[in-house]
Amino acid sequence: MPKRGNLDWMGHLLAFLVLISLTAFAASVVFGTWFPKTTVAMAAVVVFFVCAPIGALWMLYDCSMREKPPFIYFLLAFVPYAFVWYYLDRVRSRNVRSQGSGDRRDVS
Repeated sequence: MPKRGNLDWMGHLLAFLVLISLTAFAASVVFGTWFPKTTVAMAAVVVFFVCAPIGALWMLYDCSMREKPPFIYFLLAFVPYAFVWYYLDRVRSRNVRSQGSGDRRDVS
């Protein structure tokens, strides 16, 4: 697949498919008839539903502080688990760029 600038098509397609599948799973838990019968399954469902809003709040905070036009990232924060994509695509690449441009001292 062709790359245009910093856009990796396969990575974005994979992230989109993962986000859609997580949203479908959440919808099936909420609207479906399945109910967790064990403590481990109940804890996993609780963790699943608690992580999404906490991650969205972190994403809202981070993009309001660091992104120039933050509106599109504000909208993406309302997609469940979009903060994972935001971290992998925006924050990690930002950290790599900042580590590469820092002043390096010779320790000898």
